[in-house]
Amino acid sequence: MTLAFLRAYKIVKKAEWTSQMGRVPPRFTGAGIDIADGYIHMSRANQVKDTATKFFSGQNDVMLVAVSLGDIKHGEVRWEVASNDEMYPHLYGGWIDLDCIVWTTDLPWTPTGFVYPIEIK
Repeated sequence: MTLAFLRAYKIVKKAEWTSQMGRVPPRFTGAGIDIADGYIHMSRANQVKDTATKFFSGQNDVMLVAVSLGDIKHGEVRWEVASNDEMYPHLYGGWIDLDCIVWTTDLPWTPTGFVYPIEIK
């Protein structure tokens, strides 16, 4: 599978993201669950809502990061089957740096759930 134009999405707590991206050089090496599992968990656009609901419901400190998989220079992206039998992109042995980031946005929690950017359907 070519990664040149493919995007993946990382859902992460703001504090975890900003603490890592604030270092020199700025790079995200993973949240607690990523470090424990040995790879950075990401989702495709059509998987973001389910992932956010399952792991982050009710939290107000969450953000969404759009990642250009074709721009990842450190590590290997592997597509692996998760417990729901869907293929998810996982980044092994590397990190997300500034060159990989397309955009970031907050994921505000409301009484009806998260508010997603238009790109997430």
